[in-house]
Amino acid sequence: MTIEELTRKVQYLSDVQEITQLQGKYQYLLFKQEWNKLLDCFVQHTPGAMMEASDSGVFREIEGIRRFFLDHMARLSHIKGFFTMHLAASPYIVVSKDGKSAKSRWFSPGCFGAAGVEDCWVWGIYMIDYIKEDGVWRMWHVNFSPFFRTPYHKGWGEVPLSASVRDGLEDGPPTAWNPYDSSKTGPVELFHHYGDMPEVFEGFE
Repeated sequence: MTIEELTRKVQYLSDVQEITQLQGKYQYLLFKQEWNKLLDCFVQHTPGAMMEASDSGVFREIEGIRRFFLDHMARLSHIKGFFTMHLAASPYIVVSKDGKSAKSRWFSPGCFGAAGVEDCWVWGIYMIDYIKEDGVWRMWHVNFSPFFRTPYHKGWGEVPLSASVRDGLEDGPPTAWNPYDSSKTGPVELFHHYGDMPEVFEGFE
């Protein structure tokens, strides 16, 4: 292995580690409901940013992402007992050849609780693109698509979707929303909305 090849390898591993740290920071701040701090995980001036979770619909650009957390999510903090815990496990991260962007998939088992509603399991997939903005890795496109959001004592076969999280603040309809349905068969019906695993790519335009 040449010095150039070793340097690229070290940089790649460093990028993957920084992205993993960023994702861990995001999950922790989400659990702690520190909405303002969460915004720092996202690009600040790179166009095309978006945020989507469950059937919330799409929130576009940093202004929309700010609306998602400070208006859409922050209102839930006032509900007694509210919490949401999403893990980010089994990461699959591909950094672009130019080292300026990355694509990923993460499994996310989680749970949700609040007074007056049924406690739920929330399990799904994070599909996230990252951009290295001003030398720092930040989240660019975030889509959390649950496979089921179901009361823990009933199960996804009986109640695959406990409630909607849409509230009219979004910029557009959901793009990857296909909750579990026991009448569906095969990967096309069950998993097509998750797309293919990311492959090595030159970089985003």
